[in-house]
Amino acid sequence: MLGILSIVLGCCWQIGLVLGVVGLVLAAVAKASGNKESICTAGLVLCIIGTAFGVIGLFTAIIGAEAISTEEILNYIKKR
Repeated sequence: MLGILSIVLGCCWQIGLVLGVVGLVLAAVAKASGNKESICTAGLVLCIIGTAFGVIGLFTAIIGAEAISTEEILNYIKKR
């Protein structure tokens, strides 16, 4: 369930990333306890994909924040 939610909420990278990481931990614990069902593997794969979406969103946010410099913002405010 967490894997599906992390993919669906990938546009909100903060939520998607957290759900993906929590799902990864829970899926790893389930696999380590001997659960070899295919639903466990599917959950693990979905959490990996959701976490990847979250990391991509994080990098996009960082790059976007760096693209807008403080000087540009101050110049915009002064023009108003």
